[in-house]
Amino acid sequence: MGKTYLYLLKRNKKDAKVISTIKCSGNIHPTRLIDLDQLGLASSERLGLKKIIEDHKIDWELWVESAENYNDLRVNLENRKSIIAASPNTPMLDLDSQEIPKSTLFKLNKNKIMTRRVN
Repeated sequence: MGKTYLYLLKRNKKDAKVISTIKCSGNIHPTRLIDLDQLGLASSERLGLKKIIEDHKIDWELWVESAENYNDLRVNLENRKSIIAASPNTPMLDLDSQEIPKSTLFKLNKNKIMTRRVN
């Protein structure tokens, strides 16, 4: 079972910051999170996450994605033409003990994003 990464991606795709990792029983495709209630977190963790998002809301977007490790996440982002730091930065929140519920997993994977085809 891999990790699920919550990260902030700059709107111009030139930088990314890892917020935290969360346990997940399945795989989550790259999804932009608009509603924090989709994660199924407790209210205290949600407040911390909201504060981070408010501090970065002008230039950053919240994304969630599953990967085996940080290097796989970095490769996935580079394949989507995004740039991320070579080494993992320290997470802003400690959500390692939290787990994403299966119902939330279904909702997150249901969302589709349009991607540009690169020739």
